[in-house]
Amino acid sequence: MKPDRAPDQETVRVLLTALLSERAEAVMLLVNGQVTLEWLQAQGLLQFVSYVARHARDLPADVFNQMRATHYTALAQAEVRQRELSAILQSFATHGVVPIVFKGVALAYTVYPSPAYRPMGDMDMWIASPDDMARAQEVLAQLGFTYLPKRDRPLAIVIQTRSTMQWVKTSPDLLVELHWGAFKGQWMRYATRIDEAEILLRTIPLVLCGQMVKGLSPEDNVIQLAFHFVANHKMNFPLRGVLDLALFVKHTPVHWELLVSRARSWHVQTPIWLMLRILHILAAMTELEPVMTQLSPPPLRRFFLTRLVDVDKILAGRDLSRGVLRFIFQFLIVDRFRDAIALVIRALWPENDWLVARYGEKGIKVRLKHCTSALRGNV
Repeated sequence: MKPDRAPDQETVRVLLTALLSERAEAVMLLVNGQVTLEWLQAQGLLQFVSYVARHARDLPADVFNQMRATHYTALAQAEVRQRELSAILQSFATHGVVPIVFKGVALAYTVYPSPAYRPMGDMDMWIASPDDMARAQEVLAQLGFTYLPKRDRPLAIVIQTRSTMQWVKTSPDLLVELHWGAFKGQWMRYATRIDEAEILLRTIPLVLCGQMVKGLSPEDNVIQLAFHFVANHKMNFPLRGVLDLALFVKHTPVHWELLVSRARSWHVQTPIWLMLRILHILAAMTELEPVMTQLSPPPLRRFFLTRLVDVDKILAGRDLSRGVLRFIFQFLIVDRFRDAIALVIRALWPENDWLVARYGEKGIKVRLKHCTSALRGNV
């Protein structure tokens, strides 16, 4: 296999099922040249493969040495990250802030054998109240973090779209994302009916680095992970997101009937179905078939989605996050037709409060500027 060529879905299925059962076949794919170290690293899987490699026998010396180096590097990075996270959570507790941890930071400490085997680009924490958000930012500033605002995302639009505030520290290199909500984005605002007040009532206690925090309930966690991967990332791999959800489902009891009911009432059943379909195909999770049947969109929309989200093409790098494909994809994953129409209209012609939050002004000139930008896929 050429180093720059992605493996097909059958190879990925063998890889993921081997990783889920911690079998050395995952490493043998690497040995036999079906996947490369570079590809595994790009997919966020190399650290977990190095963990599984501890069971492998008679590996070639070069592969063994690379796996061992990856293993020890992951352990060292995780130790540094854990010390920083511990300091943050201790300071939060001192100031009365109890964050809701989710995505990578929660998964690393709950479903992975060690946080070292789940690489993290950032630490995601939902701060549920404005007062707590202010205190959390003070804590991060005191600990040497710097707020990094996005040039095209003023604070007003960040709050309105329930998005994130990024705080960075360069020594060591860390990024903490403080979330205004568990689900973010303009898509969520118009196309769904997600009830975050309910989510807060269902949060569960967790202990991270010796500190009490909160986490999402199992059903809300599956919905959030799946929704984030589909609606926010537009199915843009790395495969780490698939492994995350597969490990979570494997290790955590999920009340699937509750999840189906919640996905329907929140109008997110199509994105959840799409992610479970990926799990079914790439992780061979046949137990999800009854849930997929209950969440399946109407036949015509399912027909177009299965062709647009062709697994081999996605693995090969099809990008659904830009240009015309982005709008087609966002339209197809909306549960209700009238919400899809509203989403298209508001994407091109937003409400005045959104324009003011985003651009600092309203009026026909700024509307036309935004509309032109949106048609180019830049919103």
